[in-house]
Amino acid sequence: MKNQYIIYVILLFSFQSIAQIKELDFDEKMEMKSQHDKYSWAYKNVFLDYKLSGCSEIFVIPRKEFTYLKSDYIGDTSLDTVQMNDKGIMFTIFGITMEPRINLVSLPKSTLYLKFPLSFSLSITSNGSRSGDMGITNKNSGAFNIVAPALIGFSKGLNSTYSNSSKVGFAISAGYQFIHTPLLGGKVPDSFVFDDLIPVGEAYEQRKNFTMPVIQLDYYKLTKKNKIRGYSLAFCPYGNVYFKLAMNFVGTKK
Repeated sequence: MKNQYIIYVILLFSFQSIAQIKELDFDEKMEMKSQHDKYSWAYKNVFLDYKLSGCSEIFVIPRKEFTYLKSDYIGDTSLDTVQMNDKGIMFTIFGITMEPRINLVSLPKSTLYLKFPLSFSLSITSNGSRSGDMGITNKNSGAFNIVAPALIGFSKGLNSTYSNSSKVGFAISAGYQFIHTPLLGGKVPDSFVFDDLIPVGEAYEQRKNFTMPVIQLDYYKLTKKNKIRGYSLAFCPYGNVYFKLAMNFVGTKK
């Protein structure tokens, strides 16, 4: 009888402990739900990352032809045709990108989003003319550039939603981007004049603004210090030669 009484007491305490654990679990879930409900839409759907790049961005400025008629002497009636090729290449030394992102549709572990990165870089833009090419070889080199894409994309795993607890994540985006290069310089000096040339069609004018399609791939991982880091690759899929490799850093903590 005594043993039965002891077993009864043990079972009673066990049931009470299980009930208390379930009650605590319920309270924690309700508290988490309460915290979830108090977050604003902006907190849950607006993100800000930034990227650093060094010696890893190249843009080949597309070739454009300018045709002129040239007279060898006053009164010359047989005009020669002169064709000049304006082109160049941009190479970034160091750049920083601020990348705001807005989640449009959020699932537990993935999301559909819009993002609008803005990059400012120290870069060199040269004329890119080669020996034997009738390029505008006297054009000065320029410095600095701005790149501003508008992208729509899909992300899954880490850094996709504010409550995601995965250890790795990825994202793929596509859209169009604007490049302004160079910010300084890149002009034809005054000594290189076109006064004795007659343009056939469009006359030469310095080009600084370029647009192109772009695809961006992002990878994120959780470090041993619980920080989110990763890599980003952006490139033009057709029409232009452009690519950029950068390191990802998460600017907002969720």
